[in-house]
Amino acid sequence: MFDKATDFLIFCLWIWILTIAYYFNFIKFSLLYSSFFALLFTIYNTLFVINNNSLMNKINIILIEVFVLIVNVKKHFFIDKKKLILINDIIFNIILFIVYLLFLSLLGTNFYKLYFIKYRKV
Repeated sequence: MFDKATDFLIFCLWIWILTIAYYFNFIKFSLLYSSFFALLFTIYNTLFVINNNSLMNKINIILIEVFVLIVNVKKHFFIDKKKLILINDIIFNIILFIVYLLFLSLLGTNFYKLYFIKYRKV
């Protein structure tokens, strides 16, 4: 699924790692919102933008994102018993995405170049 070090620039990996940290209480902020939007984006991007993946690889990527969302739903609603809308968690998710965009900028790329040019050609 990941074949180059640059593939670790994708935001989903940040979400996956922070989901583990959230699940085991290393961080207190839920990744529910990021994982939900990541799943929506991944479905679109995997099915309609990325050209080289086999159907099975596309299904596996989407299933991983579904699993991450399920973990976040379980922790957010059933373990922590949080409400759907929590401003602090929403702000954390927004700041996380802004930090990610700044990180890409420092590396000389941006979201569009990474997801719609680099991965389209792969």
